[in-house]
Order: sequence, then C-alpha cells, then structure tokens
Amino acid sequence: MIDLDDFKQINDRYGHVIGDKVLLGLADHLRSMLGADGSGCFAGRWGGEEFMVVMPDASLDRAAALAERIRKGFEQGGCGRALHSRGRRPLRSKALGKEPRDAGMNGA
Repeated sequence: MIDLDDFKQINDRYGHVIGDKVLLGLADHLRSMLGADGSGCFAGRWGGEEFMVVMPDASLDRAAALAERIRKGFEQGGCGRALHSRGRRPLRSKALGKEPRDAGMNGA
C-alpha cells in the first residue's frame, strides 16, 4: 500500500487540479517502475491518495527493496521533487508496507 502523505493539504493549498497532477505523476511513476522491473508486479489506485502494489511472487525482502526504490524515485522526480522542495516528503517509508501472500486468508 502506498499513501501520499498529507495529500489533503496539497489539494487545499494548491487546488484539485494540482492534486490530480500529483496523483497522475505517481501513477506514471509506478507504471514506469513496475514495467522496468519486469516481474509481473502491478499497481492500481485503491482510493483517494492510496495505491496498491501487487507483487505476487516477490519475497518480503524484494518487496521492501522495490517499495523503497518507488519511494525514492518519486521523491526525486517530477511532482515529488516539487513537493520535496517545499519541505514536504510526499512518500515516507513508513507509508509503504508489505503483507505476506497468505495474510488474512484463514485457509480459504
């Protein structure tokens, strides 16, 4: 799960047009990162400012490493760099998590 930190403040301060551009920037970044990875991973918007990244065959270590590359890449590029230059870190590592493949499945 990826969450844009303080996204409401981005919308409130810069307007929904800019907020939408930030969301599109993150979607483009995810597309390029996951496409370049070639691992069968994919992402989609979960709701609001949240995106879900699915890594079906990734180990937890590999998933954590990819999550950190996604975070750093977004922070250093385009929209993320613009937000970071205003003293904001748009994606924090604590906002990126991982769930084991069988989490919550209860044998179903």
